[in-house]
Amino acid sequence: MGRIPFVLLFLGSGVAHFAQTKAMAGYAAAHGLPVPVPAPLFSGVVLLAGGLSVLHGIRPGLGALLPAAFLFPTAFLMHAF
Repeated sequence: MGRIPFVLLFLGSGVAHFAQTKAMAGYAAAHGLPVPVPAPLFSGVVLLAGGLSVLHGIRPGLGALLPAAFLFPTAFLMHAF
């Protein structure tokens, strides 16, 4: 039961990466990413694949690692700490 709210966060974010690719690419370019346009598309695929994997119970451990593999580098690349 707890996996549904967990998954909704990543599925919603994954969809937003496709719906707002241009804005997210601009944000990525402003932070110096060398390939800003494919970055939101790639991260959207990672978030959707991880979320769907956990939701359907297909290799959920790997599915949970996919968003983590995206989130940890993004935290340091895109946000000034």
